[in-house]
This record gives sequence, structure tokens and C-alpha cells, in this order.
Amino acid sequence: MIEKLREKFTNLNAVELNILEFEKSLQEPKESISDYLSRLRRAVKEAYDGDSQRELDRKVAWKFVSGINDEKVRRKLLEGGWMKTRQEAKPLEDLLKVAEIAVHPKTNIN
Repeated sequence: MIEKLREKFTNLNAVELNILEFEKSLQEPKESISDYLSRLRRAVKEAYDGDSQRELDRKVAWKFVSGINDEKVRRKLLEGGWMKTRQEAKPLEDLLKVAEIAVHPKTNIN
């Protein structure tokens, strides 16, 4: 009986730690934008196992936008509107493209 309780609470603690780890995720100073997004995608699956893919993508999109360390990139994502609807984020690949363009803008030569 005690072992079953210990196992239950150990698993609960692991879930809570995974959620905390995901929720406090911020882009590291030398981490690329694509690496940051990849890390968030892995972390959200561990933290919110069982949620729909749509819900996981929404959580990743919010964390991606709020956790990027470059204010210019964050503003660009916010200006472009990172949500499709109140319940659904734009595709993560689209957000990544906007962020990468903000970091490395193309120069137009006419």
C-alpha cells in the first residue's frame, strides 16, 4: 500500500516538475530560435501528455512568443498576430519563419 502511494506521488511530482520546467522556459542567450522552438516542443509533450495536438501547439506558440529573448522578434510576432483564433495558434512553422526573418532580414537590392 505504501509503495503504491509513493509511486503515485512520485509520478505526480514528475508531472508537476515537467509542467514547471515548460512554463519557466525562456530562450537561452546563445540558443537559436529554431533550437528554442524544438526544446519547447519536446518539453510540452512531457508536461502536458494527453492534451490534444492543437492545445499543445497553442501552449508552445504562447511560450515561444513570450520567451524569445529578442524584443524586436517578439514585437514582430505580436504585430503579425500569432493566434488564428482565440483557441488556436498559427502553425508553429509560420511563427518560426516570422521570427527568423526578424532576426535575419533580407536586404532588397533594386
